[in-house]
Amino acid sequence: MPASLAIQNASSIAILFPDNPVASHKKKPSELLIPKRVAAESSVHDKPLHQRKIEQVNVVQRFFNAIGNGLYTCYRSIQILGYSINIMVRNGSPKSVQQAADGLGGVFLKLLQFICSSEGMAKKFFGGNHEDYTKALRHVSSSNKPMSNRQLIRCLEAAGIDYEPELLDDRTNLGVGSIGEVNDIYTKSGQTQDPTLAKITPKSIVVKLISPANEAKILSDINLMTLLMKVVNFIAPGKLGSGMKASLTDFIESFKSELNLAEEAINTQTQARVFSKLPACEKFEINDQDLEPISRLYDPPDTELLDNLGVKLKFKVPEIDSRYTTRRSMVMQRVEGVTLTASDKNDQQLRAILQRVLKIPETVITKERLEVLRNSIKFLAFSQWLYCYSRSGFFNADIHDGNIMVAEENGALCVYFIDLGNALQHTKEQTIASQKIGVALRELKEPGSLHESMPPISRQQALDAVIDSLKKLGKFKAGAVDWQAIKKNIDALVKAGDTEASEKRSIEIFDMIYQYGVKTPKDIMALFRAMTLIKGNKPPDMEKMKCIANQLRQQMKS
Repeated sequence: MPASLAIQNASSIAILFPDNPVASHKKKPSELLIPKRVAAESSVHDKPLHQRKIEQVNVVQRFFNAIGNGLYTCYRSIQILGYSINIMVRNGSPKSVQQAADGLGGVFLKLLQFICSSEGMAKKFFGGNHEDYTKALRHVSSSNKPMSNRQLIRCLEAAGIDYEPELLDDRTNLGVGSIGEVNDIYTKSGQTQDPTLAKITPKSIVVKLISPANEAKILSDINLMTLLMKVVNFIAPGKLGSGMKASLTDFIESFKSELNLAEEAINTQTQARVFSKLPACEKFEINDQDLEPISRLYDPPDTELLDNLGVKLKFKVPEIDSRYTTRRSMVMQRVEGVTLTASDKNDQQLRAILQRVLKIPETVITKERLEVLRNSIKFLAFSQWLYCYSRSGFFNADIHDGNIMVAEENGALCVYFIDLGNALQHTKEQTIASQKIGVALRELKEPGSLHESMPPISRQQALDAVIDSLKKLGKFKAGAVDWQAIKKNIDALVKAGDTEASEKRSIEIFDMIYQYGVKTPKDIMALFRAMTLIKGNKPPDMEKMKCIANQLRQQMKS
């Protein structure tokens, strides 16, 4: 059953995307564009996702779990101490930090990579040669070890999944990440693949799971990271700015939301909802008039080159089976595809998918052509992400190569957005204000960069637009903020000809305004963190892409 149908009912359609554009403008500015929760009403698949509860733990089990968690915390503390000594002995070299990230993995690695996503934060942590640290951390894996059979069985039984015990060892581990893992599990209920055969073949389902042990480890790591931040702040009070401390604290806390797979299931269904409504743009809350005179909506992805190759492109999310969703388990559609993460294995799979879509020999897709096509697909996916956000206020805060999958389905190229555990919902006012900040900062850096259909504005007007948006996004006491001082700081920070990305400058501005008593909510910070990661990717060479498209078109004709 399609994920969009799993949450569909007549009342929610009217609430989510009113057909009457006039009615949408009567909503309060603080009202959500899409409700965070969508409760469906009928059929097994439409039941609420929180219908199953995790097994209850008695007092004795809780006691032994506490001992185990305490021992693990001690073990991780010793690990951290060992890596810290190694870093100090090697004078904090990029290689020593890379080894620490590789050894500690998980949330520690993600925190370091988040720090490197902003030049301002990276400079505070690593100094002038911060780019060396960024390069060293870019390709470190954050995966954990696969869970044991005992842990797997515990998760499956808690979710009520009728797995086949005799075939449990035949399962396929489809991936292990820093939070959970995905397995292809055989169930007791079989399926007949050929009506002429009497034999029933086992049926498999794809299950994402978080083991209780891994959940305890992640929570322990979160506590340790919080403690380390306090230690760093005590030893070197000037190392972290007040805004940066708030940003890192919010980032650490965001891991807790990823520990709830029921939340991820709801987010996935919401993303399917947004995708299903994007073609009918007039049904969405935000339109061009809302953003004038300083900003416009992000445009839909430009698929002209793929269209010329006869490639049909679809953006999707995996379908969710809500019957088996719990806080630690989620059953979903198996996507026969590959992520956009570059590796020898992934390259081979991506080449095969493109070969089927383009209907040309794999040998035609050389290494250079493959890389150009991969970057083009990634660029389209990121464009879709921005377009979805601009129209709905909904976005995945953890968007990167590993969370984008590509598959061939009935001759079409399907781009899947996966791992939406850290997705967030902004209000209409927040969505418009965040876009205005980005566009106004670009105008400050590149005067005259506004869309040709918009009237030119002065530098002071652009600064005023930033201040006005910050007032709408931030939390502060009325009358207690020196906005003129903030405006002067922004004017000094963002000069004409500045080469730094607008999104990175935004994070630095959020850090600065914290000192003036303006706190930026963590969901706003998450948006600009995600945009920083997106803009950190090198855009595709369009001239090279056109050349390759022409070459491929000639190959397809022959």
